[in-house]
Amino acid sequence: MSISIEIGIQDAGVNARLEQLFAGLTDRTELHEAIGRDTLNLTRDYLTEIAQYRHKSAEAIGGTPTGFLSRAAEQTGMSASPEAATVTIRSPGIGRVDHDVTITPTEGRQWLTLPIAGIAYGRTVSQVQDMLGKRFFRPGSKANPKNVLALGDGKGGLKLYFALVKSVFQKQDRSLLPSDQAYKDAALKGVRSWLDYVLFWKEAA
Repeated sequence: MSISIEIGIQDAGVNARLEQLFAGLTDRTELHEAIGRDTLNLTRDYLTEIAQYRHKSAEAIGGTPTGFLSRAAEQTGMSASPEAATVTIRSPGIGRVDHDVTITPTEGRQWLTLPIAGIAYGRTVSQVQDMLGKRFFRPGSKANPKNVLALGDGKGGLKLYFALVKSVFQKQDRSLLPSDQAYKDAALKGVRSWLDYVLFWKEAA
């Protein structure tokens, strides 16, 4: 003996919400917006948090942090389409999260300038010269035979401000952004928020 049970939904309000749900799964823009909002907030909050303590480069030479990570958080945005949610970080240094980076001179320059003194950290050569009111010795000259930008230290030696190098290699650093699992959790949170909105809060059509 078998029993068949047929369940039908006759309530017009429930049907309307289900139709909205199915429509949202056909055009997923709203769903992706919800996912994008949560992943955007995750990214911004994470960058803002690590910006408070990731100052090793500046601290090593007594420099003032440039706020690179805080600016990256501010320059992070989100867009959504029927195909996907996209979080974009408009900060070139974040590329290290995905791969090793090699930086070389651009615009016809021969050298990269790496700060050695605290005053040079986060500043250009011109900015430091303006602050000091002096121009650096020319590299390779008798006064400065090394590949550095320097001034006399008043004791017959050199005070070094910048090292001149042909390139800089930076190893991949996945910790610059949240983990893959954190992004998955944020995306699921966005899905749940969207479902809650469509089923319980969005005005039925």
